[in-house]
Amino acid sequence: MLENLKKNKEMQFWKPTYSWYAKVFGTVFILLSISFFVLNIVLKPYMRTINPELTPWLNNKKMSNNNNG
Repeated sequence: MLENLKKNKEMQFWKPTYSWYAKVFGTVFILLSISFFVLNIVLKPYMRTINPELTPWLNNKKMSNNNNG
């Protein structure tokens, strides 16, 4: 059994390092971030508007009036 493990290690011609993982993770993160913002800009006309009554925490004027009494 140990001989098979040694043979498998010898047959392995490439093993990713931590720096390779960091580069791949960074690349994926940057591409996802860029695609998110590009899609947000491109699809902005198709986004629906939400009524302030449904989300009172987004309407700052209404919230400040309610807190004052």
